[in-house]
Amino acid sequence: MQWIKDSLAGRPVDIAQIGVMYMYTGAWVQDLHGTSHSEDHTYHVGPHVMIMTPHNEDLATFSHDGSDGQPYVAHLPVRSELYLVMPYQDLPQQ
Repeated sequence: MQWIKDSLAGRPVDIAQIGVMYMYTGAWVQDLHGTSHSEDHTYHVGPHVMIMTPHNEDLATFSHDGSDGQPYVAHLPVRSELYLVMPYQDLPQQ
């Protein structure tokens, strides 16, 4: 929780250990494959687990594409710290 608080407040973050978060409602991400039927070209990633690591370089080779239903990495706006997103349920697009 400290990571998200510091990130949103614009403070420097210190990730000292692996962190695991859960997002039940999912999130909307940019559709990089052009398969979304939404007007704003976004794709809903269903429920997923997010993993933070103190070794950001470990996540650098993962895909940044959340629109294909596979694990990917992301970062908060204007931040560089990556976190791994692991979707576990594909929900129908609305």
